[in-house]
Amino acid sequence: MKKPVIAAATILGLGLAVPAGWVVQVTTNEPLSGYPPAPEIWDVAISDPNEAVREVSERIRRVEEHVEVVQKLSAETIEEFGLERGQAKQRL
Repeated sequence: MKKPVIAAATILGLGLAVPAGWVVQVTTNEPLSGYPPAPEIWDVAISDPNEAVREVSERIRRVEEHVEVVQKLSAETIEEFGLERGQAKQRL
C-alpha cells in the first residue's frame, strides 16, 4: 500500500508553501574519459531539504561529491513520478 504524499502546508499562516519534496543534484570532481562529469539528478519525496540531501548522500557514498537541492517538487509532481513519501529515485 502506497504511503500518501503530504500536500504543501502553510507555515505560521504566512502563506509560505512547504514543498512535498526536492530535486537534488550531485556533481563530482572526477572527470570520466576526459569529459567533465555530468550531474546526477535525484527526485526525493522528503519535504526537508537537509534530509533530502542526506538521503541522496547516503545512497551514493562517494568521496568527492557536491550534493545540493536545486528545485522544489509539489505533491502532484511526486505522485506523477510514482514516488512514495521518503523515497529517492535517480533520474536516468
